[in-house]
Amino acid sequence: MKKLKAWTLAELTICIAVLFILASIGVSTIKPGASTKTRLFVYATIKNLSAANSSLIQSYDDTYAETQTNAAGDACLDEAYCSRVTDLFTVTGAVNCAAKLSGGKCISDVATTTANMVLPNGVEVYGLANDWKDDSTGAYKVKDIKIDIDGAKGLNKLWVDQFPLRVYQNGYGDTLRAVNCASPYSDGVAHTYCDSSTKDYRIDEEVVKYEIYRATLPNAAGTIKATMIASGLSELKANCMANTWQKAYPITDCSGKSYKVMPKCMNTGITCNDGTNNICAATNENPDDLPCFVILQKPHSGAGMLLDGVLDEIDI
Repeated sequence: MKKLKAWTLAELTICIAVLFILASIGVSTIKPGASTKTRLFVYATIKNLSAANSSLIQSYDDTYAETQTNAAGDACLDEAYCSRVTDLFTVTGAVNCAAKLSGGKCISDVATTTANMVLPNGVEVYGLANDWKDDSTGAYKVKDIKIDIDGAKGLNKLWVDQFPLRVYQNGYGDTLRAVNCASPYSDGVAHTYCDSSTKDYRIDEEVVKYEIYRATLPNAAGTIKATMIASGLSELKANCMANTWQKAYPITDCSGKSYKVMPKCMNTGITCNDGTNNICAATNENPDDLPCFVILQKPHSGAGMLLDGVLDEIDI
């Protein structure tokens, strides 16, 4: 049997050097971003708070009530929205949703720096008792909240371990959205938990990602499914590309970023202002006017993160 010749020390050294160079090149192409833990914690909290908000919409006619008084009407109970949301969660420690009488009505009596509730995983939620305020159009009310994924033991920095969110009254786009802090991402209304610089936190699409799904025609049994056609997008980009921008952003925000509607999401029921804003393009890819919609993307872990953008299908 022919014996294989062993590598010399010089050859082995050269091989190791080449492998080191290749590894360095590979690492340098990976964009540093938020940790998997951060993405998972933020995703879970937004998902759960959104579910709680939806539950309140179905259970109460006055989901967005600003006041809550006792039977005699002469004293304030806990702020209504805050107390109803926190009742739906298992919490650690006391809940802070206090209200006080001022100017004939009940207003929040909880400092913006005091957590309303602490979840078993250590996530702190702030602002649930904050007073409702007008959005930029004056047509809807919004409430600014913040989540802190690791409490006082963390760095306590925006878009590192603290994330500003905004609750929208039902009927105005998504009822709960992440807020980048910069205009137009903050809808032109200063956010309670954003710094005064209104910095554009580019990391937002690394932490909070969205997917675009497109509905399919019903099958023989009448079942409608939806197919994922894009993922890993910021909320603004996803809404612009899915043709759902009118629910959350002005069309000028889309044109300012040169985000165009995906051909598969085009439909004749939407005015696109193609000549003015260059948002929509002529297409025959959606002849049935099937709608697209945007959902929060569940973070992948490990090798699963390499699957971003792979098409998927869900029942709707």
